[in-house]
Amino acid sequence: MIQTPLAEVRTQPCIQAFGDAIQGLDASFRSLLACDPITFDTRPRNLPVEVVYLFSNGDRPIYVGRSNNFRQRLGNHCRNSSQTNQASLAFRLACEEMQHVRTKYQRGSSAANILKDVPGLFEAFNRMKLQMRSMEIRYVAEPDQVRQGLLEMYAALALGTKHDFGTH
Repeated sequence: MIQTPLAEVRTQPCIQAFGDAIQGLDASFRSLLACDPITFDTRPRNLPVEVVYLFSNGDRPIYVGRSNNFRQRLGNHCRNSSQTNQASLAFRLACEEMQHVRTKYQRGSSAANILKDVPGLFEAFNRMKLQMRSMEIRYVAEPDQVRQGLLEMYAALALGTKHDFGTH
């Protein structure tokens, strides 16, 4: 990619590049929805590597994510041994179940500390990882990183998923 000095940036080529990047997002989104759902335990061996994926509980969309190593990411979401930094969705679902509101950026408020300090949260976290193993998972291959990010946002907005994971 050629970098342009800030003083020389022109919006028209940017608008064209953005238009090119969003071309076909709806078709990719429709492919995501049309994907035959799998579960963690029924996942095929030949999963694509770079994907946008959707976890849903029945017909209720839970989370849209993206990954450049889909097989590993599914394991992180669902494995019994996954820690809170690997299974962040399961941790969030456990906090929600326990009605524990995590205050961000306070000393001692790391997920690992909260897991130790909130009675029953560790058990709820393990339950959620187990529950995620049976959730429906749909995915669509998307190797282009920009389109991957845009499709993740497009799908999350279209589906109104409750859980998102902003920057850290």
